[in-house]
Amino acid sequence: MPYVSSSLRHVSRPRVYNAGTGLLGWVFMGMVFGLLCATYWLTGLRETHQFWTNGGGYSIEFRAFVMSAFNFLLVLDVSFLFIMSLGLSRSHLLSYWGRVRIGCGVVLWVFFIICLCFMMGNNIQNLLEGRDLHWHAGEPIQPATLSD
Repeated sequence: MPYVSSSLRHVSRPRVYNAGTGLLGWVFMGMVFGLLCATYWLTGLRETHQFWTNGGGYSIEFRAFVMSAFNFLLVLDVSFLFIMSLGLSRSHLLSYWGRVRIGCGVVLWVFFIICLCFMMGNNIQNLLEGRDLHWHAGEPIQPATLSD
């Protein structure tokens, strides 16, 4: 056997950086969870009939913000969930924390699917009752157009 220096026997191989590992991975997962919570809250507001009426006590500016920010937040959620999933796909399955991270990623995807089901449930109910797809009781009044 050729002579090998004892200092070279225990050289660790460089680890490939993953978006789903380390402290940065946990911070990213926490950020995704916060975005999902905000999405779920806005979904709850959007699908509540009182939100679109003055009886709910919500200002018109806040309703306009929810209408404009919701779709952007959905796109952001899906984008971050895919980035997180790509990082987790390179996670080490043999380590305990790798399995925990993958389990947390699955829980975040399930939370997002629950949010989508909550959003689509009202739309399906509207279709079954013969109304428009995005109908809400007390939908905000659109600005009147000037007629001659």
